[in-house]
Amino acid sequence: MTRSKLQVASELAGERLDRVLASAPEVGSRALAARLLAEGGVLVDGRTARKSERLHGGETIEFEPPPELEPLAPEERTLTLVYE
Repeated sequence: MTRSKLQVASELAGERLDRVLASAPEVGSRALAARLLAEGGVLVDGRTARKSERLHGGETIEFEPPPELEPLAPEERTLTLVYE
């Protein structure tokens, strides 16, 4: 899988890394961003960084996007209802 790159806009200066990473469409949630950061798969300007790191704007964030999940499909189930 190819690594994704994200250029931090200057208006995001002062924001936390995990929050900026979560805004990327490939990530989509702060929990997933925290997991990627904990696994050490996120680089900021070529070095690993903590999730609470404040960005200055202009940095390049490089990360391995999570694999695409297969969509859920409904399954046929029988339900037994019990009444009193």
